[in-house]
Amino acid sequence: MLVVCAGVADSPTGTDSGSSSSSGSGSSSELLSQRVKGNQQLVTGQLSNGLRYVLLPNRTPPQRFEAHLEVHAGSVDEREHEQGVAHLVEHVTFLGSKRRESLLGTGARANAYTDFHHTVFHVHAPLTNCITGTPMLPQVLEALAEIAFVPQFLPMRLEKERKAVLAEAQMMNTIEYRIDCQLLTHLHAENNLGCRFPIGKTEQVKAWEHAIVQHFWAKWYFPGNVTLYIVGDLDRPNEEVIGLIEASFGRFPAGNLADHGADVATAVLERLTANGSSSSSNGAASNGSSSNGNGTTALAAAVDSLPAQLVPAAAAAAAAGAAEPGAYVASADGSWARNIIINGDDATVLGPGVMAVTPDGRKLRHPVRPPVVHRHGCGPLMPSEPPAPPVSIFRHPLLQHFMLTLFCKLPVVTLSSMGDLKYSFMVRLLLSAFQFRINQRYVRADPPFIGIELDISDSGREGCSVSMLTITAQPVHWQETVQAAVEEMRRLQRFGLTPSELERYILAIMRDSAQLSEQANSIPSINSLDFVMESLALGHTVMSHGEAHEAMMAVAADIKLEEVNAVAASLLTFASDVGREADMLAEAAQPGQEGKWARPGPTRATSVVACIPAYVSAAGDVVSVGGGMGHGRGGMGASGHLDADAINLEELESQGRQLDALQDMEAPEGAYRFDLSPEQILSALASPDLVIEPAPDVELPQHLVDPQEIEATMQELQPRFIPLQGELEQLLATPREALEPALCCPPTDEDTGITQRRLSNGIRINYRHTDNEPKAGLLRIVAAGGRASEPREPGPGGVGAVAVGTRTLSEGGAVGGWSREQVEAFCIANLIQSVMDSNDEFLVLDVHFAATNGGLACAFELLHQVLQCPRWEPAAFERSKLAFIATGQSVGKSLERASSSKIMEAMLGPDMRFRDPPPEMLEQLTLEGVRDVLAAQLHPSNLELNVAGDFEPEELEALVLRYLGTISSPLPPPSRASLMGPPISFQDPPLQQRAITWHLKDSDERAAAYIAGPAPCRWGPFGSRAPLASLHKGISPPPPPATNPAAAAAATAARRAHPLYATVSLQLLAEVINSRLFTTVRDSLGLTYDVSFEVTTYDRLRTGWFSVLVTSYPDRIHEALAASLAVLRELALSPVTPRELMRAKRTLMTRHESELKDNNYWLGLLTHLQSPDVPYKRVECLRDLRCMYESATIDDLYDAYTRFDFSDEAVFTCVGTSGKAPPPPPDRARLDALVSQLDGSPAAPGNPRYFLALLVLVALGGPCTALQVARCLWPIRWTVALLWVATEWCFYAFYFRRTYEEFNKIPADCKPKGFTPAEGHRNWRRFMRCVNTLPERVHPEDYLCPWFCNAPYEAIKRDNVAEMLVYGFYYSKMSDMTGELAGVPGQLVDQLEAALHVKFPPGYTPGLRFMSHLWEPLRAHYRPLCLYLFFEVLAAVQRLLMSTYGFQVKQLGLLTYYTLNCGLDFPNSSSSSKQPASINEEDEDWTPFADPNATAAAANAAAAAANPLTEAVLPNESDKSVPVLFLHGVGGLMLYLEMLVYVIRLGHPVVVVEYKHVAMRLSSYIPSVDEVTEGVVRILDHECIQRTCIVGHSYGSFMASRLNSLHRERIHGLCLIDPVCLGMFMPHLLHNFMYRRPRIDWKNLDVMVRDLVLWFASRDVHISATFARNFYWTDLNLWPEDLPPNSCIVLSGNDDLCHAEQVQKMVAAAGTSKVILNPHLFHGAFLLDPATKANVAAEVRGLLATSGSLVVRLARPVVNRTLSAARSLLHEVETLTSRCRPFS
Repeated sequence: MLVVCAGVADSPTGTDSGSSSSSGSGSSSELLSQRVKGNQQLVTGQLSNGLRYVLLPNRTPPQRFEAHLEVHAGSVDEREHEQGVAHLVEHVTFLGSKRRESLLGTGARANAYTDFHHTVFHVHAPLTNCITGTPMLPQVLEALAEIAFVPQFLPMRLEKERKAVLAEAQMMNTIEYRIDCQLLTHLHAENNLGCRFPIGKTEQVKAWEHAIVQHFWAKWYFPGNVTLYIVGDLDRPNEEVIGLIEASFGRFPAGNLADHGADVATAVLERLTANGSSSSSNGAASNGSSSNGNGTTALAAAVDSLPAQLVPAAAAAAAAGAAEPGAYVASADGSWARNIIINGDDATVLGPGVMAVTPDGRKLRHPVRPPVVHRHGCGPLMPSEPPAPPVSIFRHPLLQHFMLTLFCKLPVVTLSSMGDLKYSFMVRLLLSAFQFRINQRYVRADPPFIGIELDISDSGREGCSVSMLTITAQPVHWQETVQAAVEEMRRLQRFGLTPSELERYILAIMRDSAQLSEQANSIPSINSLDFVMESLALGHTVMSHGEAHEAMMAVAADIKLEEVNAVAASLLTFASDVGREADMLAEAAQPGQEGKWARPGPTRATSVVACIPAYVSAAGDVVSVGGGMGHGRGGMGASGHLDADAINLEELESQGRQLDALQDMEAPEGAYRFDLSPEQILSALASPDLVIEPAPDVELPQHLVDPQEIEATMQELQPRFIPLQGELEQLLATPREALEPALCCPPTDEDTGITQRRLSNGIRINYRHTDNEPKAGLLRIVAAGGRASEPREPGPGGVGAVAVGTRTLSEGGAVGGWSREQVEAFCIANLIQSVMDSNDEFLVLDVHFAATNGGLACAFELLHQVLQCPRWEPAAFERSKLAFIATGQSVGKSLERASSSKIMEAMLGPDMRFRDPPPEMLEQLTLEGVRDVLAAQLHPSNLELNVAGDFEPEELEALVLRYLGTISSPLPPPSRASLMGPPISFQDPPLQQRAITWHLKDSDERAAAYIAGPAPCRWGPFGSRAPLASLHKGISPPPPPATNPAAAAAATAARRAHPLYATVSLQLLAEVINSRLFTTVRDSLGLTYDVSFEVTTYDRLRTGWFSVLVTSYPDRIHEALAASLAVLRELALSPVTPRELMRAKRTLMTRHESELKDNNYWLGLLTHLQSPDVPYKRVECLRDLRCMYESATIDDLYDAYTRFDFSDEAVFTCVGTSGKAPPPPPDRARLDALVSQLDGSPAAPGNPRYFLALLVLVALGGPCTALQVARCLWPIRWTVALLWVATEWCFYAFYFRRTYEEFNKIPADCKPKGFTPAEGHRNWRRFMRCVNTLPERVHPEDYLCPWFCNAPYEAIKRDNVAEMLVYGFYYSKMSDMTGELAGVPGQLVDQLEAALHVKFPPGYTPGLRFMSHLWEPLRAHYRPLCLYLFFEVLAAVQRLLMSTYGFQVKQLGLLTYYTLNCGLDFPNSSSSSKQPASINEEDEDWTPFADPNATAAAANAAAAAANPLTEAVLPNESDKSVPVLFLHGVGGLMLYLEMLVYVIRLGHPVVVVEYKHVAMRLSSYIPSVDEVTEGVVRILDHECIQRTCIVGHSYGSFMASRLNSLHRERIHGLCLIDPVCLGMFMPHLLHNFMYRRPRIDWKNLDVMVRDLVLWFASRDVHISATFARNFYWTDLNLWPEDLPPNSCIVLSGNDDLCHAEQVQKMVAAAGTSKVILNPHLFHGAFLLDPATKANVAAEVRGLLATSGSLVVRLARPVVNRTLSAARSLLHEVETLTSRCRPFS
């Protein structure tokens, strides 16, 4: 909503807004005394507990709403020792909320910020949850309620957010922030706004204990101190919304002293009585804590000594210097008694940190926010006030300009009457006139300055109105610029506006108001909410746009010139008459002066702040190259939240110390200290000798083009539309009657809504009607050429001619017979904004127009004059040239710009067209030369008009004919070759010249590196740079994806023939590369905070290049550069995953859909649709853009990738550093190691193949070492042999035999614990469902023969099958199947026959054996002791290598495990904190550093207050705390060290569990899978891990399966590789691992080696016992439908242990998980394939980044209890059912 109601000065009634108003008519006084109409749709109210709410319907954007919870407590409420606590409380409450996490993934966005006067938690959400389909408003309200009133101040969360707040403070500690602090410090020197910045003080933030933070929350976060705003497209009536608010917030009690302890109030009163402060004294309270007498001082001391600074109303009133102690008692209707006068203002101010309560102890909101008292710049001079405003000077080496700011603080006048609105209107008139006059001086460069800005506005965050004059200039021109600003302020203050200025600015403001009234329904909800929040904070009446426009129309007719000038005389005195404050007050007090002044009378500056550079050169130029200027008084709020786990706090603090150190740095060489005194600045501001003349009156043109002249031109030229295709000369020679109307005016394209036309003078037109900006739009004139058409050599029209010429036209601004002032006045009056610029390819003139009141016609008049009658003014040319010369001279002082220029020079050689032209070339330009260059490009045949907006097409086409069809040129049309310019050639220097390193001597240590090289063109075939021929055929949409190979090939060919193919492929590739750069270089390696990959391509030019920009610190920039290069090259070795492609597609399509709502984006789409130089860009391209995104494949990305060359011989690099001294040269060994780690080069520690190389060396070196040992022992060979034989015999007799006998024992009840026949029934039914999904894949012979140890199929009879099934599903013999189970075997066989479509012969074959491994002796062979010793040595090496990666080895029970970056690995953890503790199941933020009692209490309190049915447990997508749990397979962990490297790169904590009983190591006890699983759970508990992403291979998948069954809530994601746990009812695992003998076939060595490896492993006594005892497939099998949704299955096509084809089909049928099949790999072969390991790592990264659920889950405790009860009930039902009819 438009701020049309900003009160700026004290005007109690409408009749007093101007001195002359008293002499007006009675009707005028009656109008001005009327109250303005508030927005009838705005609903405000208050709950019984004091919480206020504000509702406002807003339809934009549709189906979405904004909900903001404003807590009226900010940094200004902090006490001396609490500076920053409000910000920290915001962090802890917001990020600690579980319900806030439930909003993730729903389409909602949530954030929070803290400012001086309030803390705001805001949510932008859709109406409907995109996951559950339920309404979002109740969920959002519950989340906000929990954030504000049920926070969990867990110690771990507090420490994380403390770190984040400290990092935010360091990141904000820039030179711009310091300037803002200086401005606010001096602006509000008399109150806490000048010293209580939201970010706080870091030394205090570091020191606070838990109690201080929680105390601040308890003190200020109560319903009566909170306002809820809901604005948006609500789908329910207001009454229902209020009911939801009541349901979510009404349950919280109003704040009361009793909440802090029953004795608090008593303690306060007793302290007041003891200190003698029961009586109060009158007087002003500066901050609410200043001394106003002994009583107030005693009160402040008593209050500050309390643990909670809460005081009764009477005491609060005394502290504020109140006349009556009961002033702060709330009345019955909730209004405030405001009867205390402070500094003449009707306000009641409580000091910061003081809380008011009613006599019954109820806490109250401060009546005045923020609670400060201002020293205003109006009214009589106070006795202590100095005669002139104090001048404060802030000097710093990083400042570049001189900046002087004058402030004047005034009281806020609440806008409630038409008189207030009139006053606000007049202030806008003043500001518009002043800015227009300043623009005229800027254009004349009299004197040259950077900026002079005047602002008068209310500030809710500061509680006052601030008038601010900001003067910015180069140091050498500071005095002249100050005098120029004073001149214009005095001119406006003394003489006011001219009559024509008043007329045109009233007209402009009313047109702007009318346009905004038309656009009322398209204003975003967030803008409306911000306006409402600010207006209510200031006490203004909130008006709708329609009501505001009507009111402004009424007051506009009543505005008189003398009234406006009286307001100018009053408000501008603070800067026009510095040093004459007393004289101006005396002058205003003289008789007869009433008509000259408006309220509040003459104003005066309350503070003056100068920010100046520390050093300048001898010529007065700045020597600094860093920093910039401040952002005024904005940007001080603390907003956004950093990821605490990704923060390098020490590094940030180091940057802050560097910035501090610069303050005392010595003057650079050749520089001089820039010294200014306050007296010099005051002298310049006073300037008594300035001669001021009234401003000349500028005539406002009604038309820029004379209507009669344009009519005559139309009659002469007869402009018309001609066909889009064809040569212009031939079409013009064709009679008009011979041209078909359909060809001249083709219909609008139905798919895109684009209309195309072509004028008879050659101008092409593309337009589209949009509703993006109601009653307004954008038009763009494009002229082909640009800087690329410049010649390479300097000269009058040489290098830089296009850039300087374009700026000359823009600087001059005069057209035809009109001066620049008249043209600007015309544009202002008609709401036209125009910008003219040039780039590499073309000239651009953008015009924003209003489509009402003839605004579109006025825009076309401006276009006509600019194109037909531009005026080339020498003064404008010289100013433009000097501006570009200054820019060129500053290139060498900017690290980034200089580095970019150097790499472009290396890549393109001396060609300057794509770089800033150097000063010496610019000096050779002449006005005639640049005019001729631009005149050729602005020829009508070279112009294209693009229009997007809300206009009438008929009006647009008529105006096009009238104003553009009449444009002509005496010059011949330019040739296409001249517009293309000289050809572009890439340099090919030697390798050593491709790498540039340079240093910039400066005080600021920074570094930037560029990588660049040629890139393919975006239009036409990949690899071709030849000019494109015209397309003579239509463009067909890309066909949909196809599964048939022939159809897929045809679809690929059609897609790649589409004109958009190259553009889309390059965009998707850039997205993928940027994602990898960010993930690797920034997140994983931490080498930079900013890295980006960009492809620069053109429409017309047949060239392009790529560039990578990475910024870092000088000592790390070479590593960042090397890492970025490695990422570019890694794409060839680490394939793009489908998830990466999908993410890139989603990003680009979302961006495209979002930007379609922007008219400027539409102009970019329309540009060049008719350009002959871009024949491939046609309307069909815009139609097919989304389809091309959707149909792109990974192969398309690699087709684009192969067009780049990232080798050292092809790329260019430039490393630029700045600092006092150049950094040392990079460590080549370190860089090589880094690159090897990233690109997978062999033989480097840390890369995946290092371990394979190590094993090869061991294998080769082992025999050599053994030979040397044998030579040494040869003399005692017989003794050694005897000892060895004896040792092996002892090992066999005393270990192997005993171990075998122990392990070989068969349990009496060989069944799973608690197994019942009902579970057998259930498993059978699930088995049959799986078999039925594979009827064509399972052959009876292939399935049954392996189960019967490869017996002939004919020997398998019906009873044999029954015997095998009874064993498999009931762990029983046939003789055990009695009673109710007697008929089960027959039923089993019947159903199997039906499923397999087979009939087993009756009978039984005696002696036919099946695989009954649980009942059979162990299949184990003796292994020598030396073999086990060898594996123990490998285990020791493995442990050493794991430690080099940073893993910590730990032992818990029987399991050894390794952790990396887990909670207990932090170096700050004490030994006492590492003791295991019970972890609350609902508490994901439990920490070993927390007090268990406090943690449990906080968790219980939160659980009691929250509704568990809506408490979601979705993790944050950016949360790096989710660890990876790695479970290895048979053979031991040593085999997986390569894979772990890929896991480490994910950047998450890692836990690796090792179980030696399957690692060919000695083990006296063989734990079952369940025992290992429970051990893993204990490890997770010990490491404080609530949820984890599991990666399990082979045997490790059994533990993953059991975790999924028993502890599913602990699983965030699941990745199973070669999952033998899937399909265990198939014979492959048992048969091929335990029963099959090796296939000896020397012709198939790979098969023979695989069989020998499996046989060797399976015959180990420990591994054999693992698979033959306590190994129950019904427990271990993972049924496809039980897979969690956030899971991935990786299969090997030649897997002997897991039938990949059948498992893939079963999982696909269940539809629960993603399946990746590697058809050529065998079991475990992924360990030897880097591409597969990279794919697995990419899938795990995707699992870590997703929520792990397809729907929003309920709270974990509720889910567990519900599922437990449901399972018990189903178990009972199935048991009862099975007794009656087992297989119904």
